Amino acid sequence: DVGSDATDSDADTSTGKTIQTVLDSGESDKTWDAGIVANPGSISGTVREDVDNNNTGDTPIAGVTVQLKDSTGTVVQTTTTDANGNYSFGNLLPGTYTVTCTTCAAPTGFVNGAAYPGSTGGNGAGTGAVPQIVGIDLNGATNTASSANNFTKTQGNGAISGRIYRDDNNNGLVDGSDAGIAGQTVRLL
Repeated sequence: DVGSDATDSDADTSTGKTIQTVLDSGESDKTWDAGIVANPGSISGTVREDVDNNNTGDTPIAGVTVQLKDSTGTVVQTTTTDANGNYSFGNLLPGTYTVTCTTCAAPTGFVNGAAYPGSTGGNGAGTGAVPQIVGIDLNGATNTASSANNFTKTQGNGAISGRIYRDDNNNGLVDGSDAGIAGQTVRLL
């Protein structure tokens, strides 16, 4: 109940009810009104590991914290991915939103991959440490639900190092008398 009685909604936003009013016989009071959002929106997606580095998620990651921000950057909801790596935000008003993967710490051996905008558009953005999808459009008319707003983790670049040497004393260790051998080709199979 904010503003002019002629234009505001008098219903409590959590209960949908107005206060009780008593009218005498023949009396009318046409100042009571209630505004509703007929189709509250939703945004959902998945956080997965991309174990084969093909830009699709393969293994779900549970327990990842995901935040939903409105167009001003204010956090409006926070949730955690379930056992299947899924997250969902519901009861959303029309607007433009950003989903931020706040605890998207990549598993050991992985780095943050891409952020894939879902069914109502948007853009992958953010930093490698905090990926996000910005510009998710829930306009309330044709776009009331946005799905497949997905985040992936990809395998990081690895390194292999070693030394080729002549083991002069045949002890299997590189020690003072063993010399390196230059110009050798090493193949990974």
